Amino acid sequence: MFINHFKSQLAKSDEERQKATEKRGRQADWVAETLKQRYGPDLRGGDFVVLGDFNADRTADELQSLLRLPGLENIVQTRSLKIPGQGVVTESDRWTHYFDGDKTTSQLDYVLLSPNLAERSAQEDVIIEKRGLADYVKVYAGDRFPGVGPSGTEASDHCAVFTTLHL
Repeated sequence: MFINHFKSQLAKSDEERQKATEKRGRQADWVAETLKQRYGPDLRGGDFVVLGDFNADRTADELQSLLRLPGLENIVQTRSLKIPGQGVVTESDRWTHYFDGDKTTSQLDYVLLSPNLAERSAQEDVIIEKRGLADYVKVYAGDRFPGVGPSGTEASDHCAVFTTLHL
């Protein structure tokens, strides 16, 4: 397991924001290079999971060296999706973070599976747990955990991602 927490997007200036973006890019590059060195260019030299808060959406340039590795599966985007506490689930529900500043959602949290592990676990769903979000997150209309309601009672502004792996 390669557990990551990439540099935050929070910044006080454009210069700080640019430096944070560059650092996330270096972090993604380092993880990608480590995987290729350890498991080979096709990543089939072993079973592994890369996971954590990458602090950038899957479309962000700074993550592409990692997200575009051949055979590495971003299960939040590819797997059948379940959201406990929510009835109907659509493609637009494939987000793990809500930013209250501009009322947007994005995928900041990742579970990336190696090719071999992805193949053995292909039948498993991905679960995004959103019941810990505060009620100001209107884009999620499902149930909340007991005690979760207004700002300050939420578990996090991030949603946990789960799946079952066949080792």
